[in-house]
Amino acid sequence: MKIVTRTILAALVAATATDKIQSVSAFVTPVPKVGRTSTTSVVAKGYSFQSKLALLPSSSSITKRNDIFKYSTALKSTNNDAEEGGGLFKDIQINIPYLLGYIAFLSFATYETMTLPAENSEQILNAFFSDPNYGLNNTNNLFSFIWQILGFYALPLACLIMPGARNQKLPATPFVIGTAFGGYGILGIYASTLKKQQEEGVPMTKSDLGWFTANVLENKLVNAGAFAFLFYLSYTTGFANALTTQPEEMIQGYMDLFQSAAIVAASSFDLVILSTVAASLIPGDLKRRGVVDSQKANLAALSTLLLPAFGLFAYVLLRPTMEEE
Repeated sequence: MKIVTRTILAALVAATATDKIQSVSAFVTPVPKVGRTSTTSVVAKGYSFQSKLALLPSSSSITKRNDIFKYSTALKSTNNDAEEGGGLFKDIQINIPYLLGYIAFLSFATYETMTLPAENSEQILNAFFSDPNYGLNNTNNLFSFIWQILGFYALPLACLIMPGARNQKLPATPFVIGTAFGGYGILGIYASTLKKQQEEGVPMTKSDLGWFTANVLENKLVNAGAFAFLFYLSYTTGFANALTTQPEEMIQGYMDLFQSAAIVAASSFDLVILSTVAASLIPGDLKRRGVVDSQKANLAALSTLLLPAFGLFAYVLLRPTMEEE
């Protein structure tokens, strides 16, 4: 009886051990039988597949990564464009002499405005606005002439600047027009970035110019009209008459105004700066017209300073004409 009982117990233990081994092997190395799929192998495969899915990134994280990649790419592209293009300030050159003149003009005008009585300038401006043509004649004939030609100075400056405006960093037209209203306070911005033209020394033709420059600024009839209008201003302002009849009184009155009114001092200095800038542009202008003798070009430039305004307008009228083609 004991032997039978031990035999039955041994058989039960062996059967239980066999079931445990099969259960463990199903999770570790599931190998289903041919034509038959065990429940344990399906569970094991499902658990393994879900574990692999858990290791993959979610759709939201993929979207975020794509957005970050797109933003980084766009930012890099923008930086490359900025480095390659550079915008308005890429390859900009600073012309030191013109910049120093600009700083000097602004500093002088600011100093005079802060130190001299404001009511003196206000009286002069009120006289001008009450009668733009003759209002300043009773103030001083010399200053009245200076004030009138400052707005007219943009024309001869345009004749010197526009033929060489090609390939400059800043567009010349708005600054030349602004000179009629703000003098060197406007033109100085453009002049401070003016770079020497590589084609200077190589004669240019009118076909190289824009329509307005070739047909208006290079037109001798226009230049002659401007020169004649300058004499007209000297007559209407009373400058020509005062210069011939009472020059000492006129000059003394002008000096008194220069020392007491900021508008007179700043306007006078503005005329000096504009005349100097114009003279400095003449040698380059003559080279574009085939004049290679630098000594003659420099003498022509200096001659315009001997008679401010009149010398500049005369040069524009008498300078060599460009060929058509």
